Amino acid sequence: MTYWDNYYSNKIIGDNALVGEPSSFARFTLGFLRCHLPQQRDLNVVDLGCGNGRDAAHFDDCGMKVTAVDRSRDALRLIPREGIAKLCCDMSDLADVEQAFHLAYMRFSLHAVEKKVADCVLQWVARNLLPGGCLAMEARSVNDPRYGAGQSAGEHAFVDSHYRRFIDLDQLTAQLATQLDLEILHAEENWSDAHHGDDKAVVVRVIARNR
Repeated sequence: MTYWDNYYSNKIIGDNALVGEPSSFARFTLGFLRCHLPQQRDLNVVDLGCGNGRDAAHFDDCGMKVTAVDRSRDALRLIPREGIAKLCCDMSDLADVEQAFHLAYMRFSLHAVEKKVADCVLQWVARNLLPGGCLAMEARSVNDPRYGAGQSAGEHAFVDSHYRRFIDLDQLTAQLATQLDLEILHAEENWSDAHHGDDKAVVVRVIARNR
């Protein structure tokens, strides 16, 4: 059983108690995108690394057509809604999946995979994102207080209880703009909105649009 299966089967204390409410980033994303995707009902959304589905459920409540992707079957079991399509796979297995969407959403999943996997996922998103569609990401920053904890596993990457690869905001936005030709609509380092209990996470938040 993987770390994330343990996490989502409630053997590890985490945010499962919050499954009934969306994250602050989900609320921020939909509020920000009202001027860029004003007709939000019936938009196709893919939630990559959806976890317990709290944000996928929020998008569903807003009338969007949601596909929730996670490699943990225990995570997907926490999403009881019939209207949300569920895909159990590792993000590295998405390369052969063709699915057009208006919004690709990644909260706390970009930093959970190795850079080579993240690069493939972002290329997949850019290839399947509809014109005018957006990519929204929140991930732990290189300035997060957990940076450096555990055993080094590559550039900005460490294994403590599990693998984390902390994100440099400038490097990420440069990759999106120059390699994937996405327009950066919003980029910030946020020091307060992703806090949960004793976890004072410092995160990067990026929203980019397909030109």
